[in-house]
Amino acid sequence: MKKIKYGFTLVEIVISLVLVSIIALILVRVRVNTTNKAQENICVVNRQSLIDNIISKYLLDEHYDYSKDESLKVLDICPNKGEILIKYNTNSTKFEIYCNVHKSIVFSESLA
Repeated sequence: MKKIKYGFTLVEIVISLVLVSIIALILVRVRVNTTNKAQENICVVNRQSLIDNIISKYLLDEHYDYSKDESLKVLDICPNKGEILIKYNTNSTKFEIYCNVHKSIVFSESLA
């Protein structure tokens, strides 16, 4: 009489678990990279918007001192809580906004 085998062997179950865990690790890594890239893009867009606001104030009032504007210090520009540095380069007549988390600079159009 033949013995009928039901179910899976231990080796088959372990191999299946290893394959599922590898696929899960790949998916988690892709998700984290996508989230980081999206946060970086949000930071760049927010800094560009901030530059537009500063330029409009600067053009309306030639003596506008953006470094003393308290409203700029409380803005949550970076989703990763990065520190935003605003600088006006007099040589190139451009505003520069730097994020210490994303290590990138957003430049404005030349004001001259």
